[in-house]
Amino acid sequence: MARMDCALHEETIIVGDASGHSLCRSTNDSRHYDPDSYLLDAVALVFARDIHKSQDIGETQFHVTLSTGIMPFGHPLQAVCVIPKDTTSAWLSTRLQGHFEVMDSEGLLGEINSLFDDEESPPDLYIGVVQHRHYPCGSGSFISRASLAFYEVLGAERDFFIVNGFGIKSGDPILFYHSDSDTASTSCSDAYSNLATLKEECLPLRNGAPSSGGKEVFGGLIFSSYLRGETSNLNVESSPFHENFPEVPLAGVFCNGEIGRGSSRSISQEDDQAKSAPCCLHYHSTVYLVLSYTPPTSEH
Repeated sequence: MARMDCALHEETIIVGDASGHSLCRSTNDSRHYDPDSYLLDAVALVFARDIHKSQDIGETQFHVTLSTGIMPFGHPLQAVCVIPKDTTSAWLSTRLQGHFEVMDSEGLLGEINSLFDDEESPPDLYIGVVQHRHYPCGSGSFISRASLAFYEVLGAERDFFIVNGFGIKSGDPILFYHSDSDTASTSCSDAYSNLATLKEECLPLRNGAPSSGGKEVFGGLIFSSYLRGETSNLNVESSPFHENFPEVPLAGVFCNGEIGRGSSRSISQEDDQAKSAPCCLHYHSTVYLVLSYTPPTSEH
């Protein structure tokens, strides 16, 4: 995702489910392929603008906003040592930024868990890692970019946290995050406000026919985490959309890793401190995609 974010124009929108299974078939073969027999990195439906389209055809636009469900806490840390544990996880040692002593990860995780002892359902714990990497940009040159990536904390052994996934390097800055239902509820209201602003310039379809003038909203997609606790209900998660565009068709899916990448003006970050490091893969979130159509001007 970070490589795609670096390679594609900043206004290009990408949404989806990072862990979904797809049933597909070849254009030359009517057989459906068994997803257990074929490993796919991604299945994508791409919409691209035709630069040679006729002037009597209007413009289709995509609008995206995010309702997050995790919040940062604790002191900034720094990765010290990263060792692969198995095919899916790694050991990670850390220290406080500006210090040299490696932290007692097992003890720290115990202290963190004790903060949530009174809760019926302890929150999921993640680390947010700001990763500065070099990516090829053609002609043998490279560009340096920062991105924010999340790793679930699975446990701890002595000086090491056990995290799900790979990609962390020594020196990467780290901050703890935990899932939070209040954050999910508040950010859902923020998503409603963002879509209400969009509604001012985008009119929904009326009785299946376009309204007169302006942009027309003709559909929407939502990608929502199945881990959003009491809010893990598509009727709840879809409310920011259908309350603003009640007559517009909407489809959605529950995810375990929500992909949401858009322009800096259309999708928010989980942490103000990480705004300079865009995030494409989210957790405990809902990504809203709205599709609109602007008819050609009368002079065309």
